Amino acid sequence: MEHSRQLVSGAEEWVKCNEEAESLIKLLPEDGWMRIRYEDLCENTDSILEDVARFVGLDSESVSGKGYRETDHHILGNGMRLDETPIRLDERWRTELNDEEKRRILQIAKNKMVKYGYQI
Repeated sequence: MEHSRQLVSGAEEWVKCNEEAESLIKLLPEDGWMRIRYEDLCENTDSILEDVARFVGLDSESVSGKGYRETDHHILGNGMRLDETPIRLDERWRTELNDEEKRRILQIAKNKMVKYGYQI
């Protein structure tokens, strides 16, 4: 039961965070933001990091390969950013969640998922 509540809470939080981001995006010019999907970052890490570097006006070579890990920085976040672990896609949900859990999450997040191009 607790596990299901956590899943529901996580799905609701994902929707809420994306709605908040959409509200902020409306305040920015069209070229003042970029959307990066987790799956794209995992599958094309170097390419996405180069796109981000260009977007913020940096030399894209400074983030390719391991360059971003070899540079001193003070960005908070997942500890993985400091070790040698590659960014990788985590799809354990496909096998670890049962059909009812997947259905419940889809019920909560489907509209946003469709909007962002996820295959339902």
